[in-house]
Amino acid sequence: MNFKTVAKWRKRAFVHDAVMGLKTPRSTVLTIEEEALIVAFRQHTLFPLDDCLYALQATIQHLTRSSLHRCLQR
Repeated sequence: MNFKTVAKWRKRAFVHDAVMGLKTPRSTVLTIEEEALIVAFRQHTLFPLDDCLYALQATIQHLTRSSLHRCLQR
């Protein structure tokens, strides 16, 4: 048991964990314009994830499968 943690929790008026992340989720790799391009491309073509990746990598060179997936989840 950490006494600093206990003291911090006693000062709180609520019992759930406080939010530690960003208030509005956004990419640290992609710009807002690139995210808009990805979303518009996906809505227009309805391609699966891997097909979107291969088609968009010519336009956005630093696009990875994981960053594309995270963008489409948001």
